[in-house]
Amino acid sequence: MKILRFLLSKTWYQQLAIISFLLLSGAALLNVLTPKPSPATPFMQNSDGTTTTYTGLTFSGTSPKVPEELPLGKVVASTNLEVEIIKPLEDLYRLNQTSADSGIWLGSRYSMSQNNKTKQLTLSLNAPVETKATITKEKAITLAENYLKELYPKLSLKAQGEGVLLLDRGPELQESQKSEAPLARAFLSPSLLGFPILFGYNYMPAFEVYVSVEGVEKLTI
Repeated sequence: MKILRFLLSKTWYQQLAIISFLLLSGAALLNVLTPKPSPATPFMQNSDGTTTTYTGLTFSGTSPKVPEELPLGKVVASTNLEVEIIKPLEDLYRLNQTSADSGIWLGSRYSMSQNNKTKQLTLSLNAPVETKATITKEKAITLAENYLKELYPKLSLKAQGEGVLLLDRGPELQESQKSEAPLARAFLSPSLLGFPILFGYNYMPAFEVYVSVEGVEKLTI
């Protein structure tokens, strides 16, 4: 009754302000006291606080075929480096490591090096390609995807169409303003059901490929 008399003693806009304040305070208190589900990891929760459940996904074995993280230079951290990553390149291009811990492989057409700190692998042609033939973005995507599909069939890699860049040759590579160019750079990442898999907010693709009509000129893993 005291609260009612207190409200009646106020003007109508004071009454409205007091009632609004009480309602907002009650809603805030209720929100704090209401239990909320806690996801196993931060990335299992959407930005709005909800969680998403996927159904119809099938895995073979006890772990996913695609490693959990595959940024540039980090593929080697989640795979058997010697067997799954380096061996296919050694066999395809007949590369020989100069010494057991040198991080340098030499071949007749290609050479490969590895950064001792980051473990990033870089394969490149020994001599530049001399051709005036050009390539489109669509052709570059097809060549890059087919190349890596044959090299690493278990990774299911897919090119990021928006990341394909056409390049003009010169002392330094420059972005071409034409619909075709001598060289193209494409980023590829693991995919699931045809869609790229992103890892958090620091996402970088696992593979960077420079390709021309003659084939792959440079590969960074």
